Amino acid sequence: SRTMKAVIICELISKTKGLYHDVLLVEQMLREGKLFQVPFDSIQIVDPRSYFGNARQPPSVVDVHIHLEIPCRAAMPWAKCNIIMVNPELWPRVKWDWALQPVEKGGMNLFVFKYPQACALFPTLSKDRTCVVSWRAGAMDAPRRTDKTREFLYLVGSSLNKVRAAETIVQAWKPEWPALHVRLAAEYIDRVTAAAKDRANVHCRLVYDTQEER
Repeated sequence: SRTMKAVIICELISKTKGLYHDVLLVEQMLREGKLFQVPFDSIQIVDPRSYFGNARQPPSVVDVHIHLEIPCRAAMPWAKCNIIMVNPELWPRVKWDWALQPVEKGGMNLFVFKYPQACALFPTLSKDRTCVVSWRAGAMDAPRRTDKTREFLYLVGSSLNKVRAAETIVQAWKPEWPALHVRLAAEYIDRVTAAAKDRANVHCRLVYDTQEER
């Protein structure tokens, strides 16, 4: 049987970013045949801003393009099937409605969502062009049992959109409410801490305190 070829189109980012782990998971699912009925043997990861590379290495036709969050319109003719993993936080702020057009007019073949609520934000899409997947994480140890405490955990990470939302939330957090633990990237800790304005029940920390915890 012939080799199935796929290209994951994604901005090249730090290995500490959440999107990098999404790339690894998509690649793993392609190789295992989880996204399609057959496994893919040839998988490339390409930045959309440098998709065409250079004259010595022009793009070639592949079976599937998987666009992670950002659709690359210039790349679409080079794949038999174009799929986008949708980030609903990004979509409303950019002009990507061309991707919603019917396939024969240059739209995406399939829109993949991580949860049903995100899919509901795109009511114009027919059901045969949408798919909701249960996102998965790597193996982890069973959580340690601790005494029950009425507190809140807010996982922000390194998403700038989530950081902006966190600034609003910590400003509204009332002193009589339970403690709020905000976990985020190092470059945003001071920013969200400043927004909290010395609220004693708001605690901003790194997503991971130690490499072992990571």
